[in-house]
Amino acid sequence: ASANVSDNPGEQDTFRCLTKRGTILPGKKFEMSFEFAPEGIETKESFWNFCLVGQKVVEYFLIAGTVTEPRVGMDMPYINFGERLVESSMTEKVRLVNKEHLPFSFAIDASSFQLDGMPEALHVSPMSGVVGPDSSIDLQVTFKPLQERAFNFNVVCNIKRKKEPVVLNVKGSGYKIHASLTVEEPTGRRSVYPGSPEPLDFGTMQVHEQRTVNLYLGNQSKKNFNFRVFVKQGHRKPRPLADFEKAPYLVISQGMGDVRAHEEAMLELTYAPRDVHTLEGSTLQIVIPAGPIETMFQIALGGGAKRSRVDFSFQMYDFGPCFIAKDGATMAGEPLAASEDQRYERVELVATNRDDSDCLISTTFTREPWLDVQLNAAMIEAGSSLRIPLIFSPRETCDYMQ
Repeated sequence: ASANVSDNPGEQDTFRCLTKRGTILPGKKFEMSFEFAPEGIETKESFWNFCLVGQKVVEYFLIAGTVTEPRVGMDMPYINFGERLVESSMTEKVRLVNKEHLPFSFAIDASSFQLDGMPEALHVSPMSGVVGPDSSIDLQVTFKPLQERAFNFNVVCNIKRKKEPVVLNVKGSGYKIHASLTVEEPTGRRSVYPGSPEPLDFGTMQVHEQRTVNLYLGNQSKKNFNFRVFVKQGHRKPRPLADFEKAPYLVISQGMGDVRAHEEAMLELTYAPRDVHTLEGSTLQIVIPAGPIETMFQIALGGGAKRSRVDFSFQMYDFGPCFIAKDGATMAGEPLAASEDQRYERVELVATNRDDSDCLISTTFTREPWLDVQLNAAMIEAGSSLRIPLIFSPRETCDYMQ
């Protein structure tokens, strides 16, 4: 006996007889096996005939089969990466699940998310493989935007023997840090651009003099950003600003912080040298982390401090024996009545500026009941002098020294 299929190549691929020939023993039955391996979900039919060799007996019969879509799909319909910094990456995991009792091979269509001539923003791994029966396989989806724009992908996953592909929607957007820095000057604000150091000269100052410059750090980004401020001296490693007591004698109002979107922060940079000093070779750095890269503003500092060439008419003065001042003495700075002038001793210290620039002079002396230095902070022009009254008014019989 033998079985033959009708002349239809397509049906031959779908249906296959595993026992096309054989012998039927007397009084026995013979079982013939057919295999059905469809490539699609449409209904298939195949016409066959059964022949008894030598008996000229032919029987015709029809084999038909229908299939349903394999239950293979993703465990989530979409991934939303949200807003990500340009050149930063984020990875999410999605599972390709097979609920059938047969294994199915799969292949990711790269053309569904990789556009010709455009930088790749999405990566899927693995791109192909086999998902076993009643099991799943993990797919790693990595989003790395290289442009500041929105992205929307429909990642196509072709499953063998499945008519329609499995589609995973992936969304995300890339954004950049847009920061600005300006220096406040008498003529207005001057812009500082990332990448190239911008000079800032404090000029020549006197020791213990102090100058402040306002910096404005603006944020034109969609998100808030953090910042840190460092100072770099020569080839040394950048370090945070300390205090006035150590070189380079710089202090900033905020060494670190954050700037909200579409706002700006004012940073007060103060230079207060405590000794002869120069800022040459010092660079102020304002660093804004931005994912794998960072934005940096650099300000090349200039200026310095020197000791003034101020001469005093005397370095020491002895008032000698004096009468005790009576109670109710006048306060410092008030003129003395002629009748009371003998109760006080007064001398003028002459300070002469022999430098070629103006000099600020002040004192840290705190007024005592018996001694007053009548000096407020004052500027002595180059080549000029300033008279400073010293008032001695003893309160009791003793020796005084200051």
